[in-house]
Amino acid sequence: MPSIDPLSTASLHIQVLCDDTSLGDATGFFIQSDTEYFFVTNRHVVTGVNFFNRMLLDQNCRVPNRLNIFLHSRILGEWVESRVDLLDKDGSPLWIEKEDCDVILLPFPTERNDLVIYPVDLASSSIDIMISPSSSVSVVGYPNGKLSCGKFPIWKTGHVASDYEVNYYTGPSFLIDATTRSGMSGSSVFAGREGGYQNTNGGIIYTGGLITKFLGVYSGRVLEETGFDSSIGIVWKPENVLGLLSIRKK
Repeated sequence: MPSIDPLSTASLHIQVLCDDTSLGDATGFFIQSDTEYFFVTNRHVVTGVNFFNRMLLDQNCRVPNRLNIFLHSRILGEWVESRVDLLDKDGSPLWIEKEDCDVILLPFPTERNDLVIYPVDLASSSIDIMISPSSSVSVVGYPNGKLSCGKFPIWKTGHVASDYEVNYYTGPSFLIDATTRSGMSGSSVFAGREGGYQNTNGGIIYTGGLITKFLGVYSGRVLEETGFDSSIGIVWKPENVLGLLSIRKK
């Protein structure tokens, strides 16, 4: 198998299902906290409800109750389809959520020995890289459900479109300008810097190689209903993921 970028192994293709009926495609990835793994995607992916206007996304009013997640087998370049329930036997959500962000965590059992999980390094979000308007970012996911080689994701390049330290919405969030598509909801977003980078104090840090900062979870395009540029999308910062983990530990 040729060399694969580690971030290409992190993003995973999702089929969103109502029973056995497909409601569309999305993206997700894993994080690890202590010995637990959690699957991360958008809240609207698992609820079937638009986060901003609270309207049902499906024209036939169907809502998801399970996901098909295509996970890596122990042979890199081969995948295993894993069907995951979203609701318990009483119809209650199995995921962890907050009202102020379009991100959820789904606890994921790891009993199966035919799978390999490549989690996103949540700690990389603390790397002190200056992020400012026009900074380049990468969004790694599945535009319109399309795949690259096998089931590896497609990389989209964009730029930060708002002041990073000023939140766009209720939860910590910022805007990017990128040609994203449906199916990229739940994509991981990164800032990669080769050779060195500027920190928030204005200093230059030389690394001699590539360093990557996790910037958050892509949610989708915003402001379309106003006729504004539909390439503008929202990213929920890592603080939202950390907040959900703190709920889990209570």
